[in-house]
Amino acid sequence: MRDPKTPLDTDNTDQRLFDKRGVMENLAAASRSTFAGIRFVLTDMDETLTYKGRMSARTYDALERLQGAGIHVIPVTAAPAGWCDQMARMWPVDGVIGENGGLFFRRDGEHGLARRYWHGDADRENVHDRLLEIADQVRARVPSAQWADDQAFRLTTIAFARSADADANGAIVAALRAAGARTTINNLWILGWLGDYDKLAMTRRVMAENYGIDIETGRDVILYCGELDQ
Repeated sequence: MRDPKTPLDTDNTDQRLFDKRGVMENLAAASRSTFAGIRFVLTDMDETLTYKGRMSARTYDALERLQGAGIHVIPVTAAPAGWCDQMARMWPVDGVIGENGGLFFRRDGEHGLARRYWHGDADRENVHDRLLEIADQVRARVPSAQWADDQAFRLTTIAFARSADADANGAIVAALRAAGARTTINNLWILGWLGDYDKLAMTRRVMAENYGIDIETGRDVILYCGELDQ
């Protein structure tokens, strides 16, 4: 994760949160008016809501208090559909954007779940089959490539475990791209997917379709917590 003492490019951020060096201040130091208009909190999950893979009771309580105050909280993550299903059903959140933008799950009633995917119903099976073909190609080109241990719970992405060998990771990324997949590497996985989307694109769609919010013109009502990757 980024060192909080390292200056950020703050051209598109609220200058009230930064000191004269461009270093982010402690949020507790901000005046109440800074966040008075916030209606949505979009947040990364791994090492943002969690620390070393675990979520604390204090963090869960904060999510519940935000929900109780009428703030819509939406995790935006590369985590697999299986994890997102559980989060959307049981966490005090409004919904979850998962698999790097491939899906949006939202609680529907007491026990149901509304599922929205980037690809339409007519395309999803073909996309899934093509991703499995690409995975076979990657593993043929990079014999050391290993599935991520959560691959069984994924619907719209393929994920490989990160290696300590940077060259091996680079070879997996190159093989994914050569097969036509989009890619990203985060602190847990090397991801591949098909489609012209990412976390930001799905966030735009979810906010517009579910809340009538354009994230470019409505940025004063949205707070994002997490790293700046997509």
